[in-house]
Amino acid sequence: MAAADPEKNRRLVRRLSYGGLLVALIILLLALNQILPTANLFVRALTALCLAIAVIEGGVGMAATTYLAASLISLAWPGLAVSFPFIFFFGPYPLLRAIIDQHFGRISATLLKLVAGNILMAIAVFLFIRADVWALAEKFSFFWYVAPIAVQVMLLLFDFVLSLLIQFYATRIRRPS
Repeated sequence: MAAADPEKNRRLVRRLSYGGLLVALIILLLALNQILPTANLFVRALTALCLAIAVIEGGVGMAATTYLAASLISLAWPGLAVSFPFIFFFGPYPLLRAIIDQHFGRISATLLKLVAGNILMAIAVFLFIRADVWALAEKFSFFWYVAPIAVQVMLLLFDFVLSLLIQFYATRIRRPS
């Protein structure tokens, strides 16, 4: 019987530790979102950053496991009303972003990230706020002209902010391993 490789075990334990800590941080940020409703988008961007950190530290597989664990736990606490934006947009977007950035050039990656963001946004709207969107469309006749442009601007801005947060983590916080 061969002895276990200590270096391999060390890497595995490190990845598991990072994943567990990031799940806990995501849950705390979602709970904080209930307390600080005015910092809503900033806190949700930090949850996306947690998954981006999981991609950096352990790859897409670890990040997907972290996302799944955080999503399931967040359904129990703090609940669906708080966690649905994370589950349907702010969680999957960094994972898709990492996969797209690895396989495509800058311009095609940006276009694919817009497509992915639009699909995630459409799913979230369809599942949870469809009635509100229709009410806005009935109230404002120009809604269907402005909303698609506003969504594209928001997605590009979110992607830019997420890039800055990732760059800040990589250059200022991350310790070389």
